[in-house]
Amino acid sequence: MRRSGARVWGFGLIAIGLLLLSANLGLIPLHGLPFLPMLVLLAGLWLTVDAGRRAAGRGNTAGLVVMAAGAFWIAVSLGWLAEEQFLAVLLLSLGFGVLLRSTAVGRR
Repeated sequence: MRRSGARVWGFGLIAIGLLLLSANLGLIPLHGLPFLPMLVLLAGLWLTVDAGRRAAGRGNTAGLVVMAAGAFWIAVSLGWLAEEQFLAVLLLSLGFGVLLRSTAVGRR
């Protein structure tokens, strides 16, 4: 990803984070944006696919973490997981990202 693309993603993720923080603090209602978890999931999928296509798997970890966050958010909304399980999901996605990166480095 070029620097301008990285900046766009960085600002986008910061904007989503601020939106979520504002909703958690009760400053804005978030129930009007039911599609937001799916957008986060798709952004993570795009980051993962783009990273795998470009640099032999470098950068997969960020995409997997964003994708896991979106999937976790959807699972909590559907009642499949509890919010307390977020750390476990985060660590699993980080672990998979590290493993993917180590196998990609080995292919060079």
